[in-house]
Amino acid sequence: MNRNLLPSIKNILLHPYAFHAYLWLALIINELLDLQYVDVHISNYLGNRGIAFSLMVTGVYINLIFLAPLFLYQKKYIYYIVSFLILHAALAGIWVQWHILQHTNCILFLAFRNHFSELMVTSLQFLALQYLINYFQSERRKQKLENEQNLLQLNQLKGQLNPHFLFNTMNNFYALAVGKSDKLPNLILQHADLLRYTLYETESLKVPLEKEIEFLVNYVELERIRLEDSVDVKMEVDGVITGQMIAPLLLVPLFDNAFKYCGAYSDSVAFVQVALKIHLHHFQLKIYNSKDPHHSARIGSGGIGLANVRKRLELLYKNQYELDIQETGNIFGIELNIQL
Repeated sequence: MNRNLLPSIKNILLHPYAFHAYLWLALIINELLDLQYVDVHISNYLGNRGIAFSLMVTGVYINLIFLAPLFLYQKKYIYYIVSFLILHAALAGIWVQWHILQHTNCILFLAFRNHFSELMVTSLQFLALQYLINYFQSERRKQKLENEQNLLQLNQLKGQLNPHFLFNTMNNFYALAVGKSDKLPNLILQHADLLRYTLYETESLKVPLEKEIEFLVNYVELERIRLEDSVDVKMEVDGVITGQMIAPLLLVPLFDNAFKYCGAYSDSVAFVQVALKIHLHHFQLKIYNSKDPHHSARIGSGGIGLANVRKRLELLYKNQYELDIQETGNIFGIELNIQL
């Protein structure tokens, strides 16, 4: 079967107004099941039910197309109720007139009451169905609009991240260039690889976790080379990666924050410690760094970096993450847990 045909069939079957056809089909099947109990000639019965369904269709769609939009949806409830009753009383009268013309042996008052009730119930069933259709269409449009707004905001956040990342790295290169460091050429090459990843492999909302961790390991190694012996850098990755996906570049600001503000206190050596742990779809990141007390306020606020992370977490992992920021006199720590 043509692969393009299946989505087309699915779209037709799930089209909102296809549910009108399903309800009419259910009503017709119910009538056909009653045929075994009919004690009149079948042609007479089918003719009577044909008139009945014609009047039902008329009542249903006059109600949906004219009465409901004019009165019900405008909250003119009295006008709606009165016009609804008049419509179905007129249709029931036509039905009774059919019995008279066919010389049907029935009590006209009872026939009118039964037909009036049947017409109203059918119209109300379709009104309820249409209400549900309109509701789900409205929710779908609202969800689509929200998704588009979220995507736009995510792109804006990613747009903030790349210049921020580049700006910080350029500052590092400048410092090394001023000192005429021999490490600068290799650092530029490594940075080019990182930048290539940020530009060309992060267009999707999610990327393979393996690639993102590889990027982070290279980023930490770049910082280790740059900082040399001035900062003790350790990174551990524990767990098995089996096809998990994660938002690209989500964690970079956390790493950037640690290296940017790490500083020695007293006579100790400055440090950055990173621990990544993956268990099935549970992802855990812990970053601890020593800090210079003079940078305390700046670390706590986090600047663009932490604010960016918080917003992206809310958009992509709402109710599926925990972000804990810990700050003591000499150590700043971040613990992040995400259900991927």
